Amino acid sequence: MLDTKPQSPTPLGKLDSSKCLKRLNPMKLYLDPDKTLGRNALVLILSLAVLMGLMVTALHIFIEPNPHTLSRIMPPLLTLLLFLLLVQLLRKPQQDLIIFQIGFLTLWAINLLPAWLFPLVAAYHNNIQLIETLPPISSLLFLLTTGLVIFVHPNKVVNVALCAWISIALPSLVYLITHPVELGTERGLDLFISLGPAMAVNMAMIFFYSRLQCRLQELKIERAQFKHLSERDHLTGLYNRATGEQILQSHLQSMPQSIGVILFDIDHFKAINDTHGHTTGDMVLRELTQRCLSRLRGGDVLVRWGGEEFLAIVSNVTMEQTYLVAEQLRRVISQHPIGNIDRVTASFGITSLQLEDTAKGLLERVDKALYTAKKEGRNRVVLDRVYSFNINV
Repeated sequence: MLDTKPQSPTPLGKLDSSKCLKRLNPMKLYLDPDKTLGRNALVLILSLAVLMGLMVTALHIFIEPNPHTLSRIMPPLLTLLLFLLLVQLLRKPQQDLIIFQIGFLTLWAINLLPAWLFPLVAAYHNNIQLIETLPPISSLLFLLTTGLVIFVHPNKVVNVALCAWISIALPSLVYLITHPVELGTERGLDLFISLGPAMAVNMAMIFFYSRLQCRLQELKIERAQFKHLSERDHLTGLYNRATGEQILQSHLQSMPQSIGVILFDIDHFKAINDTHGHTTGDMVLRELTQRCLSRLRGGDVLVRWGGEEFLAIVSNVTMEQTYLVAEQLRRVISQHPIGNIDRVTASFGITSLQLEDTAKGLLERVDKALYTAKKEGRNRVVLDRVYSFNINV
């Protein structure tokens, strides 16, 4: 079914995809509109991270002969925190943003500690070598920066990944460059390549991925803009007739209950154009649109049916209530002058959606009711002839 949210008659000619892009929140977490994909990815990553934390904890405790104190403390604490974040995400999925931020900042901080501590200790103690004491931070850094592309908005992912890379890799790279003996070892070369050139390639891939995502976002906005333009009337911003017919057909297919249809036409509109000019006529159409929208509810739909003719689809109403809505619209149109025109009136025909109705039959009934309203003197509301009851207003 088409989106029938409250309508805003913004002039469509002013839409601009670049302006739409500026309205995007630069810290928007997920690119998937309903966030389902992002949340599922976060659940999977946290689950795997907890499993990896348990494995690392077991390796340090049961296999490594003399693990560093940090190796005994940090992995279990990190695993516990990630597990709590996973539980909270499963309990309250709407908190995915804060959960991701906490998890990312925690992993960043835990990587920062050994990334700076071990090079400093090795630099000030000649009997300690970095290649023998440094934990495997290069693999964690790769996972940390690569995972950002799933969760962080493309406009921010490169900057965040670059900060993470420099802050974690810089101490070890500087140390290895200033200690060529350790750099010449197999572990030293592996660390230098992993933290330097390999991460540079990874950053380039993240950069191109972010540009691609930005372009996809632009195309998505442009597509939404074109869709908006194709669905709306340029002058009033209301749905056009083609879209109105689709909305009406969707109601017919879903067979909802209590749908009222109101067709109305501005009385003597040609005379307004001939006497006051088409600019005034356009102003009348826009003002009438604003007045009618002010009397309709959020779930109701107003369509510019063609020229000076409008169609309103009101939901969850009886025929009596549809009549009252039409009467309100008639009064709000005629009770105040529009520009230099003392009084503008409209004629209304109303009907309601019946079981096994067709769009053609429904429109024919309401059109005949409108014709009767004009024939009987205009500026009035006339019911579809299938309704024989009287309504007192």
